[in-house]
Amino acid sequence: MSANPSETALYLKKVYARILDGYFTNLSFFKPTGDGLLVVIPFEEPSVTSVSERALTDALNLVNAFPDLITDEPLITFPHPENVGIGVSLGSVARLTAKRTTLDYTGRPLNVASRLMDLARPTGVVVDAAVPITDSTIAEQFVSDEVYLKGVAEKTPLRIVFTPNKTEIPDSYRSPISSDAWHVEKESITFVEVKKRAGTFRHGLQRVPTNRHRLEVVVRYPDYKNGRAVRGIERRRELAAPTDYEYVLENGGKRAVLKVDYDRLIRTFSAIKMPGGTNINIEIGYPVEKPVSPPSTVDLSALLASIATK
Repeated sequence: MSANPSETALYLKKVYARILDGYFTNLSFFKPTGDGLLVVIPFEEPSVTSVSERALTDALNLVNAFPDLITDEPLITFPHPENVGIGVSLGSVARLTAKRTTLDYTGRPLNVASRLMDLARPTGVVVDAAVPITDSTIAEQFVSDEVYLKGVAEKTPLRIVFTPNKTEIPDSYRSPISSDAWHVEKESITFVEVKKRAGTFRHGLQRVPTNRHRLEVVVRYPDYKNGRAVRGIERRRELAAPTDYEYVLENGGKRAVLKVDYDRLIRTFSAIKMPGGTNINIEIGYPVEKPVSPPSTVDLSALLASIATK
């Protein structure tokens, strides 16, 4: 998205309006989330299949229409997303109300839908296989798979169906979630120092990740508009492989290195006219093997003495 928060707000206003006016019109509740839009659609048990298939039809149509969804908006002249990913689940949820107003929903289906949305990359629809599909025209647009999801299906896989011509399921989701420790490396540098890393900069990691697909590289920085700080706003940019960085193993697999494209960061910071002395925080997180606890030792003489006393 644009680095300008007012442009981002305008884009979200326009795109949410188009989605809610043209798709999922049988919803009972919606709310923006940190990285998307939550839609709740009610059903009665006899109509669960027809309601589910209508929702899936809307989801498939929205994915196809999304690149041109707001091309006729005269004020949207800045870069914005061209793809959308949609996660769909089904089940019982709890509704939080105040008098007759619905405040929010909570429950496992919401968590599942959110995790499936994360899977829908670079675009497409990912659906919990518990959602019924009897219409062959809809069913033929999906293929089945099994995935492991953090906090939802860590040891036993969840059966899903997804759009194979649009969505790529990373191999990391096909293995049980390990109980490895989480290691985070932090660095704070100025924009001047970032410029000195122009091109590809090599970050040598302190340890070797147990799962390269779970790497998280996050850059945090204060927001600026035309060189003036926007108070109270911190930007968060998550770097993604392979466009932002490349992961390699060196020294016979004993040393992990991230080759980060700093030119992309420099362009982002320059676009908002960031002053050279601005502090930028870089965080690299990844799973590592838990340290093996040494076997406990027993003082045999003390133990015998204790038994004799008793």
